Amino acid sequence: MCMCLVGISRKITEYEEELNVLASNLKSVEVNLEQANEKESEYETNIRDLDERLEEALKRAEFAERTINKLEQQLDNVEEDLFNERAKFRNIMAELDQILAEITGQS
Repeated sequence: MCMCLVGISRKITEYEEELNVLASNLKSVEVNLEQANEKESEYETNIRDLDERLEEALKRAEFAERTINKLEQQLDNVEEDLFNERAKFRNIMAELDQILAEITGQS
């Protein structure tokens, strides 16, 4: 009967050691889980920040595109005005040459 108690005592000691190992492992897992939750929270905050920055960048890009379109239209209008003014200038110069020729008698 004494041997039986020694065997039981050994089993209890083994179970206690295993329980200590499991408790240590559980604590380690809990610490890892807490760290992972903190990281996840940081990532979510980072994602929200990046989403906001992306939205702002898209709005700025859209505004810039509208501005470019307006400027291109203005440039087209100015180029057309320049072409028309040059045509008027050439006509005026031709008239002046003709008047000068008439005045000088070279007609």
